[in-house]
Amino acid sequence: VHPRAKELVHVSDGDCNGVCYYLGSDGGRELFVNPCLTQRVRVRASGPSSRFTDPRVIITSRASIPTSYTEPVWDTSTHRWIAWLELDLVRTRLWCTRYSIRHDGSGDFLRNWELRGSSDGGSTWMTLDVHRDDGTIQRPLQCASWPVPVHVHPRDGSGCNVFRIVLTGPNAAKTHRLCMCGLELYGILCQ
Repeated sequence: VHPRAKELVHVSDGDCNGVCYYLGSDGGRELFVNPCLTQRVRVRASGPSSRFTDPRVIITSRASIPTSYTEPVWDTSTHRWIAWLELDLVRTRLWCTRYSIRHDGSGDFLRNWELRGSSDGGSTWMTLDVHRDDGTIQRPLQCASWPVPVHVHPRDGSGCNVFRIVLTGPNAAKTHRLCMCGLELYGILCQ
């Protein structure tokens, strides 16, 4: 384990123990400030920003945004519509062991998605977790969490610095919008 490693443990859905909260509160030493504002985290989305699509809202601590989605784009490699939200930890790496998603206020509940990670800034991706017809999220603003299998991380043990939630099929409303207003990651943090 790296000498500056810190374990970020999931206690409950919507807790303040993940990497976004850790970076936004300087390890719990300060009041939380969205880490996008301090350049500790960058967030991108497949669709353009709008009043309904500001990707930075996914790390505003425990705020619940009634409508927050990103539109799909045509993926020329898979010949499918996909929508994604990306969290870049900039100078930090995380060996992700669990993640939480907070759904927005709509009925477009996630059903088909993947959590992907990159250890090279987003040039290459590995699939960390896969969900097909997952009915866990059943109501607006619900938060839910899933474990990440240990065997899917970089071989060198360094963790990833960029993570993506990728919608890989239709949501509960049969659209390809990725609707969520929160994302938190847990695991071993190396700064």
